[in-house]
Amino acid sequence: MVGGAVVCVLTLRGLVSNTDVVSCLLNIQAILTDFNAIHLKLQFTAEVERDTKLNYLDITIYRTPTNLKTSIHRKPMFTDTIIPYTFDHPTQHKYMAVKFLFNTLNSYDLAKEDYQHELNIIHNILYNNSFPITPQKPPVHTPAQQQVLQTPRHK
Repeated sequence: MVGGAVVCVLTLRGLVSNTDVVSCLLNIQAILTDFNAIHLKLQFTAEVERDTKLNYLDITIYRTPTNLKTSIHRKPMFTDTIIPYTFDHPTQHKYMAVKFLFNTLNSYDLAKEDYQHELNIIHNILYNNSFPITPQKPPVHTPAQQQVLQTPRHK
């Protein structure tokens, strides 16, 4: 039965068909029983689909009549607190949290409305933690400045 657990993980990564998802979900109780029999002090639990949704790590998987759809999952106790921009803390630590948020956003194939919703959440998190969120425009260089920028510097 342990091989069935591998099918579940592969399915959620989109590597096998939706038919395998159904067979995997039918066998989940048997797999859970086998895992929990390994050691008495080591007990596993399983997320169960509710209203065609299944939370798996940091994503929610939605089952539609024709395919599976994903969105970012946030726990009910989620707070939008990261290290505030104004705190006297190493800058790289502050921006690592921001990088994590954007990496999560760009790691999954989200529908356009889910992507925009998550982007709005990230902007709210940044705003609530005093991060500057105005987009920076690239500097416009005149042809003379462009020539200076392209001139190699010698030591």
